[in-house]
Amino acid sequence: MDIQIQQAILSCEPQWLEKQIEMEFFSEKIWITANKDLLNQVWMNLHHNAIKFTPEGRKIQVSITSHLEKTIVQITDTGIGKLIKLALAKLVAVD
Repeated sequence: MDIQIQQAILSCEPQWLEKQIEMEFFSEKIWITANKDLLNQVWMNLHHNAIKFTPEGRKIQVSITSHLEKTIVQITDTGIGKLIKLALAKLVAVD
């Protein structure tokens, strides 16, 4: 999951560079079982929103940690939304 979020951040690089936004990323190595395409859409939407609502020259921080069988993805920006926090507990791909 850490690699997938890092790829989403990098794919948005032209947008955050254009606004001169500083991007910080911290992650533990985390593996989950989930629908890769759906999660990628979630990460892209969250990053696009963070970039969209963060003023020029500010900072976005992304961190991924785990605690008690939960994965916590935290995206902190200095825009309107201030903080987006997702607690993802035991994501399982379901057909």
